Amino acid sequence: MSSSLSNSPSPHDELWNVANPDMDALDTIITQHFHADTLERVALGDGGYGRAFIYTFNNGRQVVAKVILPVRPVFKTESEVAAMILVKEKTSIPVPDVYLYCSTADNPVRAEWILMQYLQGERFTDCFEDLSNEKRYRTAKDLAKIISPIFNITASYCGSVLPGSWCNALRYPIASPFHKANEKEDVSRLFLQTGILDPLSGLRIGPINDSVFLDYPNQVPLKLCGPFRSDQEWMEAAAYLGIPGTRTTDIKNRYSFDKLVEVFDIAKQFEYP
Repeated sequence: MSSSLSNSPSPHDELWNVANPDMDALDTIITQHFHADTLERVALGDGGYGRAFIYTFNNGRQVVAKVILPVRPVFKTESEVAAMILVKEKTSIPVPDVYLYCSTADNPVRAEWILMQYLQGERFTDCFEDLSNEKRYRTAKDLAKIISPIFNITASYCGSVLPGSWCNALRYPIASPFHKANEKEDVSRLFLQTGILDPLSGLRIGPINDSVFLDYPNQVPLKLCGPFRSDQEWMEAAAYLGIPGTRTTDIKNRYSFDKLVEVFDIAKQFEYP
């Protein structure tokens, strides 16, 4: 007998059906923005509560469109764009350029979305099995060198980067009777009033959008997701699903999470200065 669970839609499929994106509308936005006459759309796959597509124009240019699923409205998209821009500005990590984005479902697509540069290549995880041990080691070492500069971007809080006025030019202009003419300024003001202005980095730090907090359909309320004052506080929030914690479990499982936090605290003592 087959289980009914096997026929249940995945969280991505369920959220896609909830959002019901109008892909024809996204096609139109892309052709208008890039002044393209014809294009081809191919699905790239799901991940991080988003569904990505690659568009190929008649002149051969390729662009990626990521439709953001409604697991954390507004904040997830805004933080993702802000993080991409920040990493691109502060490091040499090959992060895609962001061309245009919309962080509200109140647009013709009926979902949030990001248009970004297509970076050609193959994921390490997809070719790992075909590489010799020597090439695996060398590739992992090269990746570590590329990614390590991101750890030099520090702040006084653990959280997600929130956008400043530097994102305004990339926002899709909403034109509907439900939005004011100065919508971009309103969005920017919303984020200036949210989160914490970090004195160390000068960045606006907001709640964390980690998958542990976005586990659909049991998302942790935004107000319990930071920003956190230390990595110890962040670990406790991850273990207990927010601060204050919302994880409901029996005494035995609670002991496991208590030990996780305890081990983290011990490991911190051996951290390099």
